[in-house]
Amino acid sequence: MAAPDGGFNFWIGNNPLATGEAYDATGEPVWTRIPEPMKQQLAAQSEVQQDQFLYREGLRFIHDEPGRFLTLTACRRFYFWWFRPGAGSGQSPYPPHWILAYQLVYGMVLVAAGVGVWASRASWRRLWSIYALFVSLTAVYSVFFVHTRYRMILEPFLLVLAAHGMAVPWGRIRPWVVRPAPA
Repeated sequence: MAAPDGGFNFWIGNNPLATGEAYDATGEPVWTRIPEPMKQQLAAQSEVQQDQFLYREGLRFIHDEPGRFLTLTACRRFYFWWFRPGAGSGQSPYPPHWILAYQLVYGMVLVAAGVGVWASRASWRRLWSIYALFVSLTAVYSVFFVHTRYRMILEPFLLVLAAHGMAVPWGRIRPWVVRPAPA
């Protein structure tokens, strides 16, 4: 079990209404759209039984629609590392201009972090645990559903990699930009 409500979260990400985030294509929360027969079944079950039932329903969806599952998985990976469509819309508590500012700053950090990863590639043995954290969290959220806040645990590491990504080029151009004062 991933969490006490793991089955519920798994079903939200893997059902006919799933979009990769917690909202369906109309902007309604997926959990408000549980079909009535399913609600009745859930009402008659214990919390553990509900969790198992929702895992089974999510797995049934994956079995019945493997292509859709792969598409949703790709969407969730993208939403994990960038922004889901619901971010900054009526589903978000933040004004749209805050989201735009966050996207601009985060985009610069992401590019600089990519440069940092490339620049530190020779040190991969020393940094493997950070890379493993990136891969494992991406994998987990690719199977459930994504909110922007789920990547917050990775953002401090991205900032460190971004700093390295900015320091390496600066170290190469600094001698040309900063000249010693004449004696």
